[in-house]
Amino acid sequence: MSAPEFAERFGPWALVAGASEGLGRAYAEALASRGLKLLLVARRSHALEDVAESLRAAHGVEVATAVLDLGAPDLPDALPKAGGRRELGPP
Repeated sequence: MSAPEFAERFGPWALVAGASEGLGRAYAEALASRGLKLLLVARRSHALEDVAESLRAAHGVEVATAVLDLGAPDLPDALPKAGGRRELGPP
């Protein structure tokens, strides 16, 4: 599946939690390589920004970041605010 077909099928933006390392970072890399714009979420702002900059440079995609703790009790309120008006997931 080509990058434009992938983006059309799954939506223009993808949310990747835990994106500053490990599997989250690997998912972010794979999605960016397919042309998706990314909203990266993690607790450590410095590491998150490093990943975002790397993906922008390597793949030319738009990358936004949100410093959030996935275990925080306010996550259900904070995550939609971080997403803003971005169309996350399938259209």
